[in-house]
Amino acid sequence: MCGLSIGNGRAALQIYHAQFSYRRMPDHRIFERLHRQLRETRSFHITRRDVCRRRVVHSSSLEESILNVLSDRPGSSTRSDDQDVSVNHQTVCGMLNENLLHLFHFQRVQACRLSSPTTSRRYSNVRCSWTS
Repeated sequence: MCGLSIGNGRAALQIYHAQFSYRRMPDHRIFERLHRQLRETRSFHITRRDVCRRRVVHSSSLEESILNVLSDRPGSSTRSDDQDVSVNHQTVCGMLNENLLHLFHFQRVQACRLSSPTTSRRYSNVRCSWTS
């Protein structure tokens, strides 16, 4: 059902309702979560050991698609990028951290330096300049 609806939870719910009309209908977000888990880990298998730790093994194709979206639009937010790749935005943030990329842009700041080390207590000799 998730494969037929390609991550659309409401469409998956309609397909589920058509096939299993006598069953109680789950929330559409369940199908979205299942699709996201399949996309991120490629399995539904959860062991008891995994319940305490939230360590997810990402597929290389997922990592590549996230990095491609980020390189195409470097100024976009992680929340808009997660919708394009159909993963949680925390997965996008984790992928950035693993690849030593930053969520922010470096910018120049103004630094104040003393004109001479002997006049450290007189503030009239302080010179400010932009750092590069």
